[in-house]
Amino acid sequence: MTLVRLWLGSELRRRWRSHLALLVVIGAVGGIVLALSAGARRTAAAYDAFLTDRAVPDAEFDNLPPGVRADIARVRGVRAAGSYAPLFAAPDRKDVLPGQDFLVFAAADRSWMRSIDRPIVVRGRLPRADSAEDVVVNEDAATRYRLEVGTRTALQSLATEEGEALLAGRFDELDIHGPKPTVRVVGVVRTRLDLGYAGYARSYALASPAFYRAHGDAIFGFPPQLDVRVGGGTGVGRVVAGARHVAERAGPEVLQGFNANKIADSLAPVHDATRVQALALALVALAAGCAGALALAQLVARGVGARADDLAVLQAMGLDRPARARLATASVLPAAAGGAVLAVAVAVAASSRFPTGVSLRLGPAPGLAADPVVLAGGTALLLLVVLGTAAVTAFRARPAQVADDWSARVGLLDRAAAALPPAPRIGVRWALPRRDGARPGRGRAALGGTVAGVAALVAALTYWAALDHVVTTPAAYGWTFDVDAGGGDDPDAVAKLVNDALGNADVGDVAVARIAGSARIGTSTGDLYGFRRVRGAIGPSVLAGRAPAQGDEVMLGSRTARDLGKGIGSTVTVQAGPGAEEAALRVVGIGLLPTIESDRFAVGGVTTPDTLDRLARDTGYSDAVLRLRSGVDRAKALTRLRRAGLVSNQAKPPGSVRNLDLVRGYPLWVAALVAALGLLAAGQALVATARSRAGQVAVLRALGLTRPQVVGAVSSQGAALCGAGAVLGVPLGIAVGRWAWTASAHGLGVAEHGPAPAALLLRVVVAGLAILAAGGAAAGWWAGRRSPAAALRTQ
Repeated sequence: MTLVRLWLGSELRRRWRSHLALLVVIGAVGGIVLALSAGARRTAAAYDAFLTDRAVPDAEFDNLPPGVRADIARVRGVRAAGSYAPLFAAPDRKDVLPGQDFLVFAAADRSWMRSIDRPIVVRGRLPRADSAEDVVVNEDAATRYRLEVGTRTALQSLATEEGEALLAGRFDELDIHGPKPTVRVVGVVRTRLDLGYAGYARSYALASPAFYRAHGDAIFGFPPQLDVRVGGGTGVGRVVAGARHVAERAGPEVLQGFNANKIADSLAPVHDATRVQALALALVALAAGCAGALALAQLVARGVGARADDLAVLQAMGLDRPARARLATASVLPAAAGGAVLAVAVAVAASSRFPTGVSLRLGPAPGLAADPVVLAGGTALLLLVVLGTAAVTAFRARPAQVADDWSARVGLLDRAAAALPPAPRIGVRWALPRRDGARPGRGRAALGGTVAGVAALVAALTYWAALDHVVTTPAAYGWTFDVDAGGGDDPDAVAKLVNDALGNADVGDVAVARIAGSARIGTSTGDLYGFRRVRGAIGPSVLAGRAPAQGDEVMLGSRTARDLGKGIGSTVTVQAGPGAEEAALRVVGIGLLPTIESDRFAVGGVTTPDTLDRLARDTGYSDAVLRLRSGVDRAKALTRLRRAGLVSNQAKPPGSVRNLDLVRGYPLWVAALVAALGLLAAGQALVATARSRAGQVAVLRALGLTRPQVVGAVSSQGAALCGAGAVLGVPLGIAVGRWAWTASAHGLGVAEHGPAPAALLLRVVVAGLAILAAGGAAAGWWAGRRSPAAALRTQ
């Protein structure tokens, strides 16, 4: 025991710099992996926490009299209910039209904003229920109109009699002569309206029940909306059915205006985005963990392996292999323990950065947090990797043999290397050692680490390429055309738009898209499209199968097909609206829909235009859609089309894809981290090789190998490591990256097969070859700086 204590003390005194460097590397790698893992868990829980903490309603009901709203609030299964009224008021400023640029949502009772639909307070506080002056604004309003906390502003509003002119589009008849109260901004908030898809104005204020009582009757607005939250064990559908029953009892007029919206539908893009973000962070953490574990294992193994001769001396003095393993473990324990403490500190310090993207907007600004599950489990794994590697390496260590990497047996790689000049031949054999050499394990570990690093890097870049393709390619989210020129339910107006488009020099393909919203497709509800070609070929975005061509065919949105369990060849019942004709159609394709009617590009279906005309009859509307002519300047062409009145809407990412854009940088984080760890491990391997083969280099120098040839040998070793890693790691990485993207894309309904970034991967491999060759050259220069005589005397 005294001998062991003396050896450990000497070890720590002699190699304290190496132990300190190992501690820092363990802390950095472990901290990054722990922070990402905890961030993934925090992101995954953000959406459910938002629903609970904000008491987000499950359903919203429109156009109901006060008595009916009160009866619905008492329907069995309703846990909480509250009402608010959208009022057409805005800050009294030029070029701000109430209802179009700004809205005021006034609480119609004391429950809304308190026990249901609670806003996220970013700054300040919520308005007092009994104060007609207190309002809060959303972040867009605070920025756009400079309505910070403490600001007082006068409002302008539409009088109740001006509502008809506004809704009819007769803006010239508006003189905005409603009440002009002065309000005080007491807070800046964020609500579900800022997160999901909504047709409301981007800027708005929330007012108190006192404001509604004082001005609600004089300002034009919509009847109060009723928000309800469903209790546990009761489905939203059952509550909606109960509410409809209440409306039926109230009379035909109430039932005709009855409309129920499921809030989950508008928040579906947010839910999908948080899942994708959580999965992306988890994959980043997994990739970083695997790469970090390999890098740490190689660092520790080389550090312990460098002491193999010392351990052999101790063995000769009576230490058996288990005792050597315990001794090596004890020698790295201070660095491992210190690194683990540093890793936990880094993870806690980085916790305020998570969740990220849209998940960050689901609650107040996050603070420091410690995830006990991640920190405890991750620290245990970190110590297991470091201490376990030290123990295994010491247990398996054996003294170096005199004959190092030379044998009488000639293999295929030996014959291939024989064709190379002497320096590259030596470097290749060092990178790919013989199985019967003295230290084949170290070479195989370096090669295995290189393959794993290249695979992780390629997987990250493959995932990023697929993600980037979806975000930047309109056809990937349903827009197979460039511009929606507008239209309506007037055939003559649509025909005029088509004729104008046909005569425009900037326009290529033209079609008419007929849209029937809220059609029933099997047991699902979605938009039903029909594309009538006028010039060229504009149709739906098809993921599998084909677009419908016959009257009894339909293409389903990818999510609709999945929810219904329908595939190509199945039959589904379609009804374009209440009381409309039903038709059994055969599924011939799975695809995506343009986001003209709603934000749900994977929900709905496409039929032939004649079939939709027959099924929809008096429902729906038509829009002229067009594609720019090939070769035109896109920006200038769109400007000219706007002046010609041919631009109503352009291709832009819907909510799910827009939120997906927020995680587009995650795979690049993985790539950067893996590249850094891979270069660290490979560089350390080259340096360790140069040090451990000092005797070989001295012998070779004595036999006539020049110093530049030593540099070339170690440089060739780095290039050979990278080349071998690329041959094995690139195909593996592409497969892993595509698997990861398939898991992400399946939940969104977008294309599950992304393009492989061949040009980018080629550049990465070439850059890796260059960097490792240069690193090997530096290590070779260091190894060859001593004279052969001095090196041999040291040996």
